[in-house]
Amino acid sequence: MFLNRNIGRAALILILSVFIGASLGAQDAAVDYSGLIEEEVLTGYQDLMSERLDLDVPDLTWETWFIIAQAINKGYLRFTVDPEDKPLIQGAEFLVVPESGQPYIFITGKLLDSWDVYPTLTYTLLSGAFREAYLFFRDTAMWRAAKADVIESAFMRMEKYAAEVSMVRDRLVPSGYLITPYETYILDSFETDGMTSGMMFLNGQSMPVARAFGDLRIAYEESRDDEALRAAILDTGRELLKARNELPAEAADQEIFPLAVAIHSWLEMTPSMISRIHNIDRPSNPLVFPEVLIREPEYEDLRRLLEATRTRDLPLMEYIVDESIMGFSMPD
Repeated sequence: MFLNRNIGRAALILILSVFIGASLGAQDAAVDYSGLIEEEVLTGYQDLMSERLDLDVPDLTWETWFIIAQAINKGYLRFTVDPEDKPLIQGAEFLVVPESGQPYIFITGKLLDSWDVYPTLTYTLLSGAFREAYLFFRDTAMWRAAKADVIESAFMRMEKYAAEVSMVRDRLVPSGYLITPYETYILDSFETDGMTSGMMFLNGQSMPVARAFGDLRIAYEESRDDEALRAAILDTGRELLKARNELPAEAADQEIFPLAVAIHSWLEMTPSMISRIHNIDRPSNPLVFPEVLIREPEYEDLRRLLEATRTRDLPLMEYIVDESIMGFSMPD
């Protein structure tokens, strides 16, 4: 049986109670959140999904919920309270338990405690978690590959933000909800620069670097041009190093931070790319990264220089990202 947009409130609660209560019962939490999740959060979410958008408007959240509702109905997706003390905007996350392979939506008690005052934040963050769950159920192998790849995981994070923005823009605001500063921020970032600034400040990742490298990888798989890929990686790194070195010692944090994020992204994203040159014809027994470095002296030298700048700038970068995340905590 499939859940659809006309599913009744009582039916939804009945379905959810089968597995939410059991999963929460295993938690060692002081507060029992099971009733809140069943009767208010998810029922309210379903109410928001009860009507489709106009046919000419992409309906990302409903498309996602259609698949998630089926996973809930069949018992494939469960909910549990996350015992970790995470920042508020990290309060809903999709995870697959390694030992059992069971998919879960983890929700923090902190997020649920804010429900009475800021219900929209829970809806929004759940939309992002649901989107990743949707990707998992749609193509589990692709989801696992994306989680293991820095570039692809950045694009998956962007898709989660797109789902959150869709919830805010297409349902919460038209329904007359008062949205939180976080929701205002991601909506503005998405509409202004395609969430590039949001990824930089909230995740410490450079989407211009990710997009450029994503395109390079596609081109390389088609051309097998080792020299073109190597040259593009090196040229990008040299440009970033030059730009960073040209900043004066007294440069403001807002000048350093974008370059620090871009350099960090280059360092995190290029190992798999440079390794692909040597492993594309080695499906078995691939070279590990230290072995690749021996064969790529120019890359190794450039990497060493960029690592030095990252070491110098990392405290600033981490501070700005942490402060950006914590800045969306709600007042007590």
